[in-house]
Parts: sequence; C-alpha cells; structure tokens
Amino acid sequence: MIDSSKITPAHVNEPERVSGLSYKEFVNEFRKPRKPVIFQDATRNWKALEWTPEILREKCGQREVLVRHAEGEKKIRFDELVDSIDESTVDDPFLYARNIDVEHDLPDLWNDIQPSIKYMDNDWRCSRLLPKNFMFPSGLQEFFFGGAGASFPKLHVDYWGMDGFVNQIYNNKEFYFVSPDQSDLVYGDEDGGLTSRIENIADPDFERFPKFEKANMMYFTLRPGDTLYMPNGWWHTTYMPETSITVIGASWNAQNWPRFCQQYRERAQVTKIKKAAMLGYLKAFGLLKQIAEPVGF
Repeated sequence: MIDSSKITPAHVNEPERVSGLSYKEFVNEFRKPRKPVIFQDATRNWKALEWTPEILREKCGQREVLVRHAEGEKKIRFDELVDSIDESTVDDPFLYARNIDVEHDLPDLWNDIQPSIKYMDNDWRCSRLLPKNFMFPSGLQEFFFGGAGASFPKLHVDYWGMDGFVNQIYNNKEFYFVSPDQSDLVYGDEDGGLTSRIENIADPDFERFPKFEKANMMYFTLRPGDTLYMPNGWWHTTYMPETSITVIGASWNAQNWPRFCQQYRERAQVTKIKKAAMLGYLKAFGLLKQIAEPVGF
C-alpha cells in the first residue's frame, strides 16, 4: 500500500501539459525521445467524461467483471463492484478492478470512448501483417476502477514493450514515476526485473533499499480529461485518494518495437523453434513497418 501522506510539495514534478499538439509534433517531441507528456484535450469528444459510478451502474450493472486480489481473481457483478467501491476507505480499501477489456467485458461503454485518440494512430498492433489479436486484442482499451485508498500493488514497468495512454475519466488519480535511466535504483525483482521490491515508495525503507534514496521520483495528479502518455520503460504506480475511473490504451511503434522483441525473447511461453521463427518474422516486420509507415501498413 502507498502512504501518499508522506509526499510533500517538494516531491511534485509532473510531465509537461500540452493542448492542440499534432500527431507529428507528438512523435518528434515526445515519442521519439521517450518523454512522458499530459494531453489536456485528447478525449474532449468522449462521452465517457460524463461517467459517474451511478451512470455506469445503470449502463452495465448486470455484467460480470474479473477483479484481481492477493489470493488470485474473482468474478463480481458490476453493480456489486460499484457498491463495494462506494464503501472503500483509505484505511480499508476495496480491491482495485483493473485491466478490464471494455469492448469484450463492458461493451455498453465502448461507444463512449470513441473516437480513438489521434496519438494512438498507426498502432502496429492493428497491422494486417501481424496475426489477428497477436499477444493482445487489436484496439484493446482497458477499464480501471478503484475506490478511496486503492493502489496498484508495486512500482513496475509494463510488459511487452507497449507505450500506454492513460485517460482519466472520473475524479483524480496520483501517479509516481521513475525514469528508465534510474532502473538500477528501484530494486527490480528476479522475474525479469520489471517489478520493484520496494513495498511503499512514498515512505521507503532506506535501510533495506538504500539506493532508492538517490532516485529522482516524479509525483503528479491526473485529472478528469487528462491523457498521460507513458513511454515503455518508465517505472510507475498509482494511488487513488478517492473513487477513480480510468481507461487505458497501449500501442506498439517504431520506438518501442525493439523492446517488445527483447521481452518476447525473454518471456514468451512457446517452443524454442517457434520462438526463433517468430523473432525472425518480428524483426522483418519492424523493418518493413518503418519503411512503409507513411503508407499506413
């Protein structure tokens, strides 16, 4: 659990906030240099910005969603989830409902998050040159719903190399970021080093994790209507001081493709022969995509 009360104004250091940025400007100024940024107008046409827990209860209360917890996972009806999150407190937080596939599990909400934000254009996951729904469903948008006191379990780097687009819908959410060049300070675990072993990064045990004291951590708040661009490789986690609703999309592109290929080599659960063949194909795919990018392959 994150104790955000330990954060002081001296820690606040947020990414640049922008509006009216073109896709080309985004790629050149942020995606290529791998810099986080907060768009203030990317979801301005989304009906989802009208969502409240009560509205969602009316739209999809009868549907079942999967909720993760310390002992595993469990299915829960959405209206029961709303009730439980309403009762969540900082001292006794309810489970964090996360990574719910909107189109598949909450289809009643899909039209409310259209059109797709322009900064996700040319998402390589949607290329017809890859197997359909390769690794993840093409166009996947995930729903995150937490009550007061909920948090993501640990500081971590996302798997499979994808850049994230975090769209805050309802109330505020607090973010903690550590840049990739400080990875040796965050004590990654033995399972690929993508999850920190530090339990509470807002109030860390420096006797156990002395190097983390040198880390320059970003802390900032995402507000309704904000979209955070999160380049893969940045360490991050979140905390919810109040009920929060978020929708997150992700994409592969020329900048993160080598990282995905590396993680596929290290983590894919397939035979050696299949992995070698797929890695050869993924490398060729990446080269072709970079050449054909303006054409929209």
